Amino acid sequence: MTINIAALDGLTLHGGCEHCQAQQTINANAHGPHAHALVITHDDHCPWCHGGNRANRRARRRYR
Repeated sequence: MTINIAALDGLTLHGGCEHCQAQQTINANAHGPHAHALVITHDDHCPWCHGGNRANRRARRRYR
């Protein structure tokens, strides 16, 4: 099966974060003709990105 990523360029999908209404955008030629990117844009008030419970997440990573 072959997927034509160029045809999906600019497609926006809703979701991707359990804490906010994030959007995922496909960038077919992000860094050249064979480098693709899926860009996730979080809301301005997303606790995952902008503080909130950041100290607890760091502590959990430290003690795995």
